[in-house]
Amino acid sequence: MKEYRLCLLAALGMGCYSAVEFLYARSPLHLSDIIIQLSSQDTSFLPHTLLDLAMQLFPILLFQLLFGSFLYKEFCSVGVYIFSRCVNRLKWFIQKVSVLLLYALLYQLAMTACTITITAIFGDVRFDLTSFILFLYYWLIYALWLFQTTLLINILSLKTDSGVAFGSIYGLQTCLILILFLWRETLPLDDSLFAARNFKLLWLDPIPHLIISWHSSIIPTLDARIHAFDLPFDLNLSVLYFLILSVLAVITSYHIIKHHDMITSGERGSK
Repeated sequence: MKEYRLCLLAALGMGCYSAVEFLYARSPLHLSDIIIQLSSQDTSFLPHTLLDLAMQLFPILLFQLLFGSFLYKEFCSVGVYIFSRCVNRLKWFIQKVSVLLLYALLYQLAMTACTITITAIFGDVRFDLTSFILFLYYWLIYALWLFQTTLLINILSLKTDSGVAFGSIYGLQTCLILILFLWRETLPLDDSLFAARNFKLLWLDPIPHLIISWHSSIIPTLDARIHAFDLPFDLNLSVLYFLILSVLAVITSYHIIKHHDMITSGERGSK
């Protein structure tokens, strides 16, 4: 229950933080406008816009910081006791991973709902089916990213240290943002000869999948509100991509836990 309250309070706090930029926004706003703005929408690949993107991802970093030791702390403190009574590590792992996924879903849902509620109180927010569909995509994509990156922080902590693990994943995300600068001149998307190739390379970077306005959709009304690039960047494929990354993160994490030395982990966790 302690983690649940922490998750909810952090989400509400970040929701209030995110709502500030909408207090003086034009009115009326569609719900889809809020979702697009929450995930950034610039396509210039300039340094200052990449910095803005990094700031937009601050709520993600907070969740990773708060829950980056969710499994790790228990594994270190009472892991020997747990596995002396429960030999099946898979059962324990599935339970903890499921809870972490639920926290990621709750955090993203509560934070976005808080932002929308505050914006609606102080302004005029229009709700429609297209916006609701976009919200579902946004929720799933961001929750899956929260889940997989936070899980990796927990597992890396077993092999290194919680601070090192968080720094490593934070550094990786920063690098994934910074390399977007390559698409400014080195890999331009408006190059008629290599635009398709350059866009495929962009698609491999997980960060662009977090920018909702860069996507396309098979739903015409939804596609009309996003689709910043004149190239296919399907929302469904982004969800599938993050699902695959999440599954790979779970499989890798279980493999590490299955063969991890409980005694060494317990000694390091007690320091």
